[in-house]
Amino acid sequence: MDTLSADYIVGFVDGEGCFCIVNRRNGTKRPRFSVSNTDLRILQRIRKIFGNIGYIRTKKTPKKFPNAKICYAFCANALDDLLFLKSFFDKHLLIVKKEQYKKWSESVMAFDATARWRWKKVTEEEEKQIIKAYVNGITWREFPKQFGRSQSTLMRILARHPEVPRRGIENTQYKKGNYPKRWLKEKS
Repeated sequence: MDTLSADYIVGFVDGEGCFCIVNRRNGTKRPRFSVSNTDLRILQRIRKIFGNIGYIRTKKTPKKFPNAKICYAFCANALDDLLFLKSFFDKHLLIVKKEQYKKWSESVMAFDATARWRWKKVTEEEEKQIIKAYVNGITWREFPKQFGRSQSTLMRILARHPEVPRRGIENTQYKKGNYPKRWLKEKS
């Protein structure tokens, strides 16, 4: 059996899969897909059929079950992977996880809209506003709410402007100016 049919994959995901929405530490929610099984080969085949999206990880075995088999999970978090999975499961309908998929699908579309909005390029005017807000004392926690950007965006902008006085950079590796080289590249 070289390939798996779409119906087999849908049935397998219906029984072993999970369409979930994860609460992240920063208060945002992010959709995630996973399917778990003790047979690594079947997960590798499903992943290969989906174009090697996502990743396969080993799940931890609870200490109270020392003789349990190792369990593996095929997971997808990246926006492009989630959109691909959404298009697949829109064509091939689930039966048992229909309601879970519906909520997950709505979350993927909301995440897609948010991600595209947040990942847009920072204009020079917006960069000046961000630097001005930083100099005027905007806190790290207020920054994403006010500008709709991640804190790493602020770090990238500060890395390109060494003349801006630093105050209370929480991550000590950046206090010494050890910014990732990709942050220091000129804007294109």
